[in-house]
Amino acid sequence: MPKPPLRSGFVTGDGSVMYRAVKGAVVSQNNLRVVVASDINPRDGIGVEIYIDEDLILEIFRDDTDRTRTVTVFKEPVSLEVMEESISIFKREIPWDFIEYEE
Repeated sequence: MPKPPLRSGFVTGDGSVMYRAVKGAVVSQNNLRVVVASDINPRDGIGVEIYIDEDLILEIFRDDTDRTRTVTVFKEPVSLEVMEESISIFKREIPWDFIEYEE
């Protein structure tokens, strides 16, 4: 099972991870909490972390270096409803286009 990323409220020693809570993202019937996390070391991109109660369930991440969008599941099973809501939140909160870097 993959190791979960740092949780909300923590920043790495070099300041490479930044977090913010998503307004209105709490779905009370599922105790769902969403954190938008930007990571620049070792990967470079932005994503959403999905928590149920205080457990990190999954992460959806847009990696601008690899030009990929991935889902990482940390705790199974994940209901279809939670997965669909998580993808919807990702699409709403995270810009779809990759950041273009000059070489």
